[in-house]
Amino acid sequence: MSILFTMRMCSRQNLILNFICIFHLITLVWGVLKIEEQPDEARLKHDLLQHYDPSVRPKYNNSLPVDVTADIALQQIIDVNEKQQLLKATVWMRVYWNDEFLVWDPKDYNGVSGLKLTPDRVWVPDICLYDALEPAIHANAMQDFFVSVLSTGDVMWLSPLVMEYVCHFNVRYFPYDTQYCSLTMGSWIYHGQEVDVFNKNDEGDTSSFKNNVEWDVKGFNVKKKVTKYGCCPESFPTLNFTLVIQRKPGFYVTYLYLPSVVIIASSLFSFYLPPGSDSKVDLAVTGLLSQTVFLLLISDLMPPDAHNPPVLGECLTILLVVQAMAVVVIVIVKRIHDDSIHKSKPPSKALYTVMHYLKYPFLLHHIDYQRSKPQHRRSTNVNNLHPPAEGNCNNGFNDEGDKEIDEITIKVENALTTHSFTNGIKKELNGIANGGVNPPNGRASLHVESLEDHKIDNDESDGEGVPAFDKRQRKTQVAIALTLNEILKEMRTVKTKRRASQHQEDIAEQWRHIAAMYDRILFVIFIIVILGITIWFVTLQPIADKQRQE
Repeated sequence: MSILFTMRMCSRQNLILNFICIFHLITLVWGVLKIEEQPDEARLKHDLLQHYDPSVRPKYNNSLPVDVTADIALQQIIDVNEKQQLLKATVWMRVYWNDEFLVWDPKDYNGVSGLKLTPDRVWVPDICLYDALEPAIHANAMQDFFVSVLSTGDVMWLSPLVMEYVCHFNVRYFPYDTQYCSLTMGSWIYHGQEVDVFNKNDEGDTSSFKNNVEWDVKGFNVKKKVTKYGCCPESFPTLNFTLVIQRKPGFYVTYLYLPSVVIIASSLFSFYLPPGSDSKVDLAVTGLLSQTVFLLLISDLMPPDAHNPPVLGECLTILLVVQAMAVVVIVIVKRIHDDSIHKSKPPSKALYTVMHYLKYPFLLHHIDYQRSKPQHRRSTNVNNLHPPAEGNCNNGFNDEGDKEIDEITIKVENALTTHSFTNGIKKELNGIANGGVNPPNGRASLHVESLEDHKIDNDESDGEGVPAFDKRQRKTQVAIALTLNEILKEMRTVKTKRRASQHQEDIAEQWRHIAAMYDRILFVIFIIVILGITIWFVTLQPIADKQRQE
């Protein structure tokens, strides 16, 4: 038509205008021939987009919405950050709609039934991820991928994305937790009367998902939802994708919980050491510090959720408290053991009751506390647990030391009573000894002051009162008697002090015995507590699975 119009105009004007018209005619003919020589796909693209406006919704009837179908295929989980409440994953976005302005007959273009166009050349729905950390980045990233158009007007827009979006984690049953991450997708500017969004399938596509070392995908549900916002009176349809992922607990159980249990169990064996050992406190405090380190590791991994603290953190906290109590108890028991020499008698009835009713449940019948010196060994028979009476302080002891003192005392007394004195000096000495202290076996004991007076009197006496034997020999015999009497007094003092010391040692030994029993009782109690906590932690996985199913 343009060529015919140009020819008619050229026939009615002057020569100059005729020249211009001829040039224009040649240009139009060359352009038509050039278009006819283009490939069919280029011609199709030219014809479709010549008068196409990408900002206009592809609907001839403006009162009808454009139906957009969307789908997400999960490809892999890159990172799960519980502390910052973020999930990072690779997905394939799939958006489908029908463009009524992009319809043609493939026969007119030698069977061309599809085109690949850039998103800026055609109308595309502004589908975005509401929960994305930066939605604009995802929208811009989708612009880098072509749009596929069919001759029927059906448009398909496929784009791979690395999305990072907010996911509210509930770490109550960590590491047996199951997380539900919700992802909302829909149009940002078009309301439901302009663009209506539908889900392609009842579930998201996980057929191409690559296995993750920490998480298993248990479901990828999708549901359409219509929401009204305060900004606009219209409603906005959205698609809510719910990704269900379950944590694999093996790593955390192996490298966090089991080492913690092993450390606290090892440190609790400090109760099995002797009550007076200095290594008990060192071992317990080392275990306490190790528990603190494990608890700090858990706090760095988990979000600061005051309402749902992780179960693993609670277990480690309980173990930390148990360890701290063990340290306190060990210090108290060691103090009882070390200060036992300064204490009064222990309550014998309580000791008797403990050994009768608790010895088998707490394995107390194997406790046999020994003194530091093997010759002073005390029996641990239940019938002999009562402390000795005041008048019999050496009951329950091996009295080898007392026997040695008695033997020496007897020898000294024999020396005093059987010395080869003359009859005269024997009578004098025995007369002086009448005011002395009688030993337990009935032998006479010389009084020191009387002997001294006798010695002085003999020294001052004249020759008339001198006995038949020599005066110097008599003085020697008196000196020997004085020395033997002093030895006898010292031996009796030593024996008295020894008996008092034995009595105090017996009381101290009973306190040490009580400390040993406390060690054994607390050892059994703490082991039972640790086993109970471990069983409780292991049984949490079925409970968490049951809650997930509900």
